[in-house]
Amino acid sequence: MSMSQRLDAADALPGAAEVRARTYELLRLEPGSSVIDVGCGAGLAVSELSARGFRAVGVDVSPELVEEARRRSPEVDFLAGDACALPVDGGFAGYRADKVFHELAEPERALAEARRVLLPGGRIVLSGHDWDGLVIDSSYPALTREIVRARASEITAPRIARGFRRLLAGNGFLRGFGGRGRRVLRGRFVRSRVGGGGRSFGGDFLC
Repeated sequence: MSMSQRLDAADALPGAAEVRARTYELLRLEPGSSVIDVGCGAGLAVSELSARGFRAVGVDVSPELVEEARRRSPEVDFLAGDACALPVDGGFAGYRADKVFHELAEPERALAEARRVLLPGGRIVLSGHDWDGLVIDSSYPALTREIVRARASEITAPRIARGFRRLLAGNGFLRGFGGRGRRVLRGRFVRSRVGGGGRSFGGDFLC
């Protein structure tokens, strides 16, 4: 199974569309605003954001996935690039990254890039699984725990999603109210379902 097929399968899981929609809502974009989706994969979220009337740009480290995204949505902009060295100048009102930060050895560098490309007052939304907190209904709990731990040990930062709030607040994304009193750090919520890990969201953080 190719990576694009694996991503398609994940995007078709029950609740996946609802989770994507929630990340779009947390961005709180005005019509016509520019938004960058980092780790865009085959481009589904970028295409959906574009269909909502936003100027969406997708970036992925995989040239193959970028080419697939361009094939599926030729009217949308997709670029090959690294989360820690984004191939754009800036000017974005929103930054979205789903299922990306657990792969990053230096998430602080990626957040520095997020700040660079976001306009003042721009919003960032991170979402992802807590790979060390998978919930599986099993008749063999001890074996299941070992499998979950073994899988988590293969991931660069398996527990990063549970700390999105702290990570964002510690890397220049402010908490407060509006212009001079912008509301930031509204919070995260965790969504979990049987057979899957909790989904953590870091939303309503402003640059």
